[in-house]
Parts: sequence; structure tokens; C-alpha cells
Amino acid sequence: MNPFAGLIFREHKRKSLSVARYAYVFSFALSKNHPQLMNSLFILQCTSGIAGLSFIRKNHTKLKGKKVAVFAVGASPYDEEAMDALKAHNFKEDIANIPCFYCRGAWNENAMTFKDKMLCNMLKAAVSKKESSTYEPWEAALMEAIGSNVDWTNKEYLSPILEYVRAEQLF
Repeated sequence: MNPFAGLIFREHKRKSLSVARYAYVFSFALSKNHPQLMNSLFILQCTSGIAGLSFIRKNHTKLKGKKVAVFAVGASPYDEEAMDALKAHNFKEDIANIPCFYCRGAWNENAMTFKDKMLCNMLKAAVSKKESSTYEPWEAALMEAIGSNVDWTNKEYLSPILEYVRAEQLF
């Protein structure tokens, strides 16, 4: 059986090693026969926006009765306030009840585009002007990661998503 059967993985145009790693672990974890998997749709979010969100908004009525979820992958540690802001900004009206999950990813400057490196260096310059004790969680993670390659991916981050897939609740 194809472990990706019934799943639609959408991601940003740029390939992400973290996203690919989570997609592989996720498919492996669900490789057993789960009937609810056949009606699942998962959208992966990358840093520049939620890939597929416009599709969900346009087709939310057609998605009724299917499992719909979004999971974000990023270098920052999990931050409840940031997730609440992401949900409030992106999940309004008819799609407000779609669950959103977060999996911490990796930081690999060697794999970044020139544009991404420049943006990160600009962020670093702005953040470095602040007192380190006042850093937001994402700022502390940025300052810690700059100049190194770090992998925070962990299959345990997928546990809440797997629980959602196995649950009876549909969108």
C-alpha cells in the first residue's frame, strides 16, 4: 500500500529538508491501513506563507467530511502566542475550525538561497541591537542558529497530528 495514498502534501516552491523529513516520518507512521487516511488532506506551511490556504478557502464546502489540517515547520521553538496569531490571521470564518500544528525544523545556511541568507543577516543585525534578555523566542533561536547548521526535527512533534488523523472528527 502506498503510504501517501489519500494524502495531498503541498509545500512552498522551495524544497525544505525539514518538510521532506517530516513527510517521510509521517507517511511511515501511517503506513498501516487507516481508513480515515483515505479522506485526508494535509497542507504544509513554510516561512513565506501557507501553501494551499487559498485552495482551502475556495473549496472549503467541497472539503466537508474530509480531514483537513495545516502544519507549520520552522526554525523557531514552539510559541503559543505566535501560533494563536497565525490562526487568527489566516483561519477566519468558514475555515476557523481547521487545526494547525507546529513542528520545529532545521537551520542550514548552506541550503539557503542568497536572498534568504541576506534576510536572515538583516534580522540578525536588527535583533542584535536588543538586550538578549528581552528576546522573543524566535529571536533567541535566530541568534543561536546564525553561523551554524542545526536540526531540531523530531518525530515526536508529529504525535498530535497523528492523533488528529486517527480521531473520528472531520472538517
